[in-house]
Order: sequence, then structure tokens, then C-alpha cells
Amino acid sequence: MNIILALIVAIMGAVVYYEPVLWLTNSWLQHSYYKHGFFILAISIGMIVFKVLRSKTVTGRNYIWIVYLLISTVLYTSGVLLGSNYLTTLPIFFTLLAIAYILGEYVNVSKLTFPVLLPIIAIPLPFILEITSSLQIIIVYLSTGILSSIGFDIHSVGAEIVLPNARFVVGEPSSGIQSLIALVTLMVLAIYFTKTSLTRKIVLCFLTVPAAIFGNLMRVLVFLVVGYRYGQETAYNFWHNTANVIFFVFSLLLLLLLWYFVGAKKKLGYRR
Repeated sequence: MNIILALIVAIMGAVVYYEPVLWLTNSWLQHSYYKHGFFILAISIGMIVFKVLRSKTVTGRNYIWIVYLLISTVLYTSGVLLGSNYLTTLPIFFTLLAIAYILGEYVNVSKLTFPVLLPIIAIPLPFILEITSSLQIIIVYLSTGILSSIGFDIHSVGAEIVLPNARFVVGEPSSGIQSLIALVTLMVLAIYFTKTSLTRKIVLCFLTVPAAIFGNLMRVLVFLVVGYRYGQETAYNFWHNTANVIFFVFSLLLLLLLWYFVGAKKKLGYRR
């Protein structure tokens, strides 16, 4: 009976979520910030298979699948009414979780919540352009403020930073949004495998954003100093050939330090 019910929900989901799945797939193929979506999906599937094979089933009926279906319905309806691709795509994974709970007599669903919902972090955010613009403003304000306070002849006009011998525009790549998304993704995975309290995990999640912004700020500051001392062309060569990799690694190391100290554990935990 449960298999039939799960099959019905799956078929209905395939019909309802056909367009959201197409939108998500196209986003992963075309959106430069979310090309890691297929990688996250592969990790999710791998974790699900591993946990299903290693976990023991739990006897007894569990009707929480009804709650997840209700959540899916509310989210999807809201997405349709608001014209939001994000909200119509988000319930796909809650519906998959509902199907898993329906099949609870065959799999230990308590171990599947994280891997089933993991791809949610790879759904393109609805306000990504606004977030990017805000990051651009923050980087321009902080970088010009810091350098001018230590004696550099520098000022900004909108998103443009003006030096005596060069002018630089802090565009989308310079905002650090791509590094931020990548670092948040890596940190979510690291936090999941960390043996620590839920409070510490939440703190680590929130610390990821300022740490990523700080790493990008260091990159822009060094870029501007190079431009100030050696000219615009040298600065651009440094930016494209060296800075991106160096400061992404710098941000990653900073997050690892935060993970180590805030997580209060010296090794990753393992969940069966």
C-alpha cells in the first residue's frame, strides 16, 4: 500500500514539477554562480545511497510525510501566485522527503533528511542581483575607506574606484558573490559532518558570510595597492592570474580556522 501511495505522489510530483525541474536544470547549466548544482546533486544522491545501504529500518508508522506534502503545497502555491521560480522549485525536495517517509518501512528516513534537502542550497536565490549589488557597495566603501585612512589618494564614484593613475570598476566578479556561494556550500557540508552542538553549527553558518566578505575585501585591497603602485595593467594581470586563486584559498583557510575553533572538535564526525 505504501509503495502505491509513494508511486502516486511521485507521478503527481513529476507532472507538477516538470517546469521547475527544467528551470533548475537550465540554471545549473547557464548561471555562472550555480554551475556546482550538478555536483551538489551528485553528492546528495551518493549520500542517500550510502545511508540507505548502511542504515537499519525503523518499525512503526510515521505520518510526518503529510506535513512535508503540506509544506510542499504551500510553497508551490505561493510560488505560482508570486511568480517565483525559487518557491516553485523549493518544494521538489520536500516532496522527495515526503516520499521517503512514506517508504519508511523500507529505509531509515531519519538519516535521509539532510542529503535529500541538500540540493536546496544550489537553487538560485531570487534576489541574487540585489545581493550582488549590495556586496559591490560594501566592497567599494570598505576598500576606499581603509586605504584612504592610511594615506592613499583614493576615492569612489558609485561602483568606480579612482586612483591617481587608474580607475577600477567593482563589477559583479569583484563583488565576491561567486566565492561566497562556493564557500557557503563547502561550509554547509563541513558543518554537517562536524560533531558539535546545533547552536555552534548555526553560528558557523552565519560566520561564513562575513568571512567570505573579508577574504574578498583582502583581494580587492591588494589589487588596488598593486594598481596604485604599479599601474592598471599590472593590477589586472595580477587579478586574473593570481589573486582569485590566492584569496579563495585564503577565505577557505579562514573558514577552516573558524570551523576548528567554533566547532570545538579536532576531527570530523561520522554519521551512520
